[in-house]
Amino acid sequence: MKRIVLMLTFTCFAMTPISALFAADRPDKIIWATHDQDWYPIDYRDDNGEFVGIFEEIFSELFVTRLDLDVEIRRQPWKRSQAEVENGLADILITLPTDERRVYAETVPTPFFNIEFNLLVKKNHPKLSAIEAIKNVEDIYDTDLTLVSTYGNGWYESTVKAVGIKTEYVKTDEQQIRFLLANRADALIDFPLTMKPLLERLDTQHQLMFTETVFSRNSLHIMVSKKSMWINHQDEINAALQDMQHDPKFSASQRIQ
Repeated sequence: MKRIVLMLTFTCFAMTPISALFAADRPDKIIWATHDQDWYPIDYRDDNGEFVGIFEEIFSELFVTRLDLDVEIRRQPWKRSQAEVENGLADILITLPTDERRVYAETVPTPFFNIEFNLLVKKNHPKLSAIEAIKNVEDIYDTDLTLVSTYGNGWYESTVKAVGIKTEYVKTDEQQIRFLLANRADALIDFPLTMKPLLERLDTQHQLMFTETVFSRNSLHIMVSKKSMWINHQDEINAALQDMQHDPKFSASQRIQ
């Protein structure tokens, strides 16, 4: 009789979906704390005021479809989202891992999304030739430029500002662009995929340009709060992300790579 029970147990285990195998010892819900700003075409409001975009597609596929979880998305000021993950009030951020964030969160190894940064500058900037030749942060310092960035940009603080680059701060990407146009800053560092649509919406694409040199290549990762119950289940998230790399829909350029 015992042999039959063992065989039945094994058979049930073998036929169980992977997501269900961990259901007994993992949370059935995950809370993503994120920003409340439009970041077209990655994360933005549609005509009905609902957030859509590439992030929503990847997030839903990963956590709802593949891991079979209930999800809560908290859209709020970025600083508040970071504080909630730091204090264990939310489970994850999707962001650039920085030393500051590693203090309170661990990084899921497989990238969630890949980005490239370039310098955005006015086409008639008097130092345009020197700016186009910039290859790294030290070149920015040597060229004596003032940059503009948004508040709460941890990557910028640890990678650029830390070198001593003169910086002005604003709240939104649109304000960054207006700073450049008003000659209140020389350049900014950002992601062309998301910034170019904003330039077109503001009808400023003829006044500003991205330099051809890729200033930095980075990957956005899921970062799990050290105070979250998910801290012991990162391997499941990582395995699902790795599996998504074999799906053409999610392995396209600028997605899971």
